[in-house]
Amino acid sequence: MKELTQSDLKLALDSCADLTGDREFVVVGSVSILGTKPLAAGALTVSADIDLFPRFNESGEKNELIERHFGAGSQFELENSFYIEGVGSWTMMTSPKGWEKRMVPIITSGGVTGWCLDPFDLAYNKLEAGREKDLQYVAEMIRSDITPAFSLETYFRQHAPNEEVFRKLAESLQKAETGA
Repeated sequence: MKELTQSDLKLALDSCADLTGDREFVVVGSVSILGTKPLAAGALTVSADIDLFPRFNESGEKNELIERHFGAGSQFELENSFYIEGVGSWTMMTSPKGWEKRMVPIITSGGVTGWCLDPFDLAYNKLEAGREKDLQYVAEMIRSDITPAFSLETYFRQHAPNEEVFRKLAESLQKAETGA
């Protein structure tokens, strides 16, 4: 685990572009916060990996290529103290409608674009997953005033596809707020 920076993210983007030939990637997971909060630190950016996928590639071939070259246990990880996980667009299947339009670009000096999740979409995904580490992450987002709890609840009301999903998100939000 390492406190990742925007420089680490840019290195990952350029490395993946050199390998795959793609020029745009979607960055998901914790490190996507660096798109809107480049100076975010601490619990918000400590991770063993950066999760991303080529924006316009629906085949899994390139994701597997990324995993082989930059994944856990790779030379890249040994040299940089983090690895790149080539996830697929399937990771965004339950994201709120319109998430693609809310992504925030980060552009490397090599002209590669990483499309990072909007903080509210990131919080939505983390609370929907509901894992302990995700609840802690959102609690830190709230403490850092990146996504105030009252704003998250309003956001969930607007974007949850149905009442059941809204209730799950609200319950996870309450757990994140109270540490329960």
